[in-house]
Amino acid sequence: MKKKHFLGFLASLACLTCFAACGGEENAPDLNKAKDMLDGLYKSAAEVTGSDFERVGKLTIDKNDYTIVWTVELAEGVTEGVTVTKNEDGTYTIDVDEEAEADVAYVLKATITDKNGKTKVVTYNHKVPKFAEMTHEEFVAAEDEAAVVVKGVVTGIVNTDSKHELYFEDADGGYYAYDL
Repeated sequence: MKKKHFLGFLASLACLTCFAACGGEENAPDLNKAKDMLDGLYKSAAEVTGSDFERVGKLTIDKNDYTIVWTVELAEGVTEGVTVTKNEDGTYTIDVDEEAEADVAYVLKATITDKNGKTKVVTYNHKVPKFAEMTHEEFVAAEDEAAVVVKGVVTGIVNTDSKHELYFEDADGGYYAYDL
């Protein structure tokens, strides 16, 4: 009888080992999932970046952490206009020169690393527009979500909860700035 119990115990132990191994594969790092998630976050982001913006420094998928390091590659012949800084909280700030004298084309590169040290790279093409103040007519004609630069006198300030809004105007018309 003891021999049968011992053989049953060994068979059970072998089954548990197989189940544990199968379960481990289910949560194995998958860089393609991380790449797809990152791309889902940023593929529709504006190509023209007229002001600073932030990017994540970490993703967690299926209990696996992936670190992301952001770097910038400036177009040939361009020496300045965009820098990348890692923040204390692990996010990254992409600092663009809002007063660029000419358009600055650049590639923002994300290197995703899993816990085993394997990597995937995702790139995003961007451009910092040449600094130019718009007329009211150009402002009205600009597309929604376009980066704009206008100059005027503040005529009203509204603070509601976390939203801060400004009303301002110039000689040609009025403007409304929100979510500042």
